[in-house]
Amino acid sequence: MAQLDIASAGTAVDAASVPSAVPASWTGLAASQCQSALDSAVLLIPALNLLLDAAAKAAKDFDAMRGGAS
Repeated sequence: MAQLDIASAGTAVDAASVPSAVPASWTGLAASQCQSALDSAVLLIPALNLLLDAAAKAAKDFDAMRGGAS
């Protein structure tokens, strides 16, 4: 469970670190492609949090089923 907690905390930092837009001085195809990558990252990080939450719940359920504690 500790690893899931660390990963979840890491994604919160990552989400805050991802800029929402490329600098205004960037132009052309490379700027557009970079913006697309940023847009994808902004969508993927919260989705990763949902997966981590599901994994944490599954680990707790598994531990409870075995009679252990997490």
